[in-house]
Amino acid sequence: YFSYANRLIDVNQALEVGSNLAFNGDFENGSTNWGMYNGFAAINGTADLWYQGGGGNWANSNYALLLQDMDALVPGNRYRITLDANVVSGSVKFLDSYSSLADIVLLIDSTGSYTADFTAASDLLCFVADSVSFADLSLDNITVFEIINDNAINTDDTYGSCSECIQ
Repeated sequence: YFSYANRLIDVNQALEVGSNLAFNGDFENGSTNWGMYNGFAAINGTADLWYQGGGGNWANSNYALLLQDMDALVPGNRYRITLDANVVSGSVKFLDSYSSLADIVLLIDSTGSYTADFTAASDLLCFVADSVSFADLSLDNITVFEIINDNAINTDDTYGSCSECIQ
């Protein structure tokens, strides 16, 4: 009897390729390359949101928006976004498209680091605070990488050798 209990197999793992596609994701250059509307502002090297609510509808854009037009995002291709959030209250959503609030990829509602894989529906990075409630938060260190799936089997021997395997 030989056990492979200490081995992990990962097929079709997502791998980041290329360089970071988000410009000024650390906001060290203020709002450069970002559209900030209805409550977002570049403050102390972050995208800071102070939103008093208001709701409205998508067409009249009463929502707080943080946008970056990224020619490098190709609709239909897969990407990985990472960011850090400091949330005092409220939330913001990352959407894979500017066209609908139904395209939620990530709900950012607590302090921490976030990662999500998504299929681009447009060439925009879009964060929106759409509720009628108050939001006080900041986003920082936003990165976006294209990802591909590696269909080669990757085995990971967690102990480094089979000398410790149960035999």
